[in-house]
Amino acid sequence: MTNKLHLRPDDDDRDEPHGLIPAMDSYRHELVQLVRRYGAGLGHRLGCGTYGCVWDIIKSDGRPSGYALKISTDMTEGPATQAVIDTGLDKEIYGLARLDGVWSMPWRASQAVEAWAIVRENIAPFVPLPWVSDYKLVELFPEHQELAFDATREEREWFRSLERYNSWTSRWVEFRREGGEEEDEDEAEYAYESRAKAIGELYRHSETETLGEAIECLEEKGVVLADLHDENIGSRIFDQPGWRAAKPLPGGLPGYPRYPLLAFDFGQTTATSSPGVPTIEEFRRENPGLAAVADAIPAL
Repeated sequence: MTNKLHLRPDDDDRDEPHGLIPAMDSYRHELVQLVRRYGAGLGHRLGCGTYGCVWDIIKSDGRPSGYALKISTDMTEGPATQAVIDTGLDKEIYGLARLDGVWSMPWRASQAVEAWAIVRENIAPFVPLPWVSDYKLVELFPEHQELAFDATREEREWFRSLERYNSWTSRWVEFRREGGEEEDEDEAEYAYESRAKAIGELYRHSETETLGEAIECLEEKGVVLADLHDENIGSRIFDQPGWRAAKPLPGGLPGYPRYPLLAFDFGQTTATSSPGVPTIEEFRRENPGLAAVADAIPAL
């Protein structure tokens, strides 16, 4: 069984965001408790972006648990993730990753930044990352070895529709936030109509029909899914009770199966309400049975 919280595996060539590792070290005991709720420890670092990194949560035998831990320093991601959880839609529709919880990691003297701890299902990203081969996912799930489909994603119609959705959503949200003159209202209306057209286009493609549904269902609940680019979408690879399993879509080539896509990163997403996010200290207090295990683990 893993007896240490490994934070720096050398399987990703992108450096972690500034201050992320010190923030994790500051809350090491709480994070160990959190991880032990889902598995034995952290496995490979699955990838890093501008504001965060994701680790696989593994079982005692080293196999994946189906869950992943993300630590993010994006100020918007904690409340946005909580807003999605509060809708309950991640448990009802396929187009959203299953989210198990989000906890804030408030600033401490040893930290340079505040951060969020997010536990979600582990997703095979549309854009391939080093862990896909390093972590032997091909051996565990050979049918998912080419989830990135091919190198010509820009030529796919749905890819251009997704870019249009992002562009017009960004403009619409900006107009809504700023308000202003009558001509701005006209621009906002045009942006909204163009955005609606892009959503309709997503519905016409089998891979992204699930994303169109997720966008519209969330908006009905007051949550506007934004920043939905190709690095924030992927496919389901693990089956858990109550989860809709991924089934290949027709039309794939040998070695290049096609799967419906879902969103798994909710940074920059906006909501009509600003939900409170529990702190990771609260998680530790509410799970005293895990405290002794975490405290017994040696320092990093």
